[in-house]
Amino acid sequence: MLRRKQVFLISFLAVLIIAGLIVSMAVAGPRLTAQQKRCLSSWDKAVAGLKASKWGIASIDEVKSMIDAEVPIFILDVRMTKDRDKDGAIAGSTHIPITELAEKIDLLPDDTNSLIIVHCKSGWTGVMAMTILRQLGYDNCKNMKGGFMAWAKAGYPIEK
Repeated sequence: MLRRKQVFLISFLAVLIIAGLIVSMAVAGPRLTAQQKRCLSSWDKAVAGLKASKWGIASIDEVKSMIDAEVPIFILDVRMTKDRDKDGAIAGSTHIPITELAEKIDLLPDDTNSLIIVHCKSGWTGVMAMTILRQLGYDNCKNMKGGFMAWAKAGYPIEK
């Protein structure tokens, strides 16, 4: 288990560094430094092998249909605890705030082929969490488009 935590921490730091580089590139404009180009090239290589059918985005309607059809899915809520406490949760979801994934990876499915639907509040943090999960070996992950806000706006069931 220690090895999974180490891999997670390294992956999490890598995602943060890449996110920082992307923000700096957006601020700096179209000119990229050699280091930024190397970083983006490495990132492209890391995600090049992902299969679109098993990796990417699931709409709220797709997730609701899977739940209704009792498809075996692991719904991972990576929102902060205060948001989950305030807004509620999707029934049966497992709550692991993204900031606590390193300490709670033992709550993830043992089978790395399990279908994992990740959601956050609006979708952005879910993408980071999904990327971290991929680095941990989970290759059947989808981020719920629009996050919990879209789920609630659609009027789908929420547990308080």
